[in-house]
Amino acid sequence: MYMSYAYYSLMLAITLLFMKKDTIWFKFWIPDVKSGILKGLVAFPIFFSIGYIVNILFPVQLKVQDNVNVNSASVFLLITLVAPTVEEFMFRGYMQEYLRQRLKTEWTIVISGLIFSIFHPFVLFPQVFIAGIFMAYLREISGSILPGIVVHILNNLVEYMSAAFAR
Repeated sequence: MYMSYAYYSLMLAITLLFMKKDTIWFKFWIPDVKSGILKGLVAFPIFFSIGYIVNILFPVQLKVQDNVNVNSASVFLLITLVAPTVEEFMFRGYMQEYLRQRLKTEWTIVISGLIFSIFHPFVLFPQVFIAGIFMAYLREISGSILPGIVVHILNNLVEYMSAAFAR
């Protein structure tokens, strides 16, 4: 568990360093936090519906590792808060902004979604790729990573609860 926290801490630190180096310093954030959260809450049912269809087309059976205690508070926080927030900073905050300065918006969305999916288990590629594209598009239309953070947190919360109650 400590290794996972160390990994996400390192990823956030590297992301923030690259953001500063490339002067992409919080350009992707909007000051209206309430609006960003609301947009994420509105987008989640759409995201969940798309995910449901993708899961029907590409069924996956994942087994939670027996040595992972899904009922621990640190696992809950890692899966539902730390990972989504850091990943949105990395992929939609830094990487997407970096790419959009160099490519057309459509390519930026696809490439950032593809890179996002590479950082997840390959067996989940279709699901994570579509999720990455959805959150990249959401970032483009909202001008903020906050709606994507909300969608990502809610998605991971649903997945966590499914794993916790499946045991």
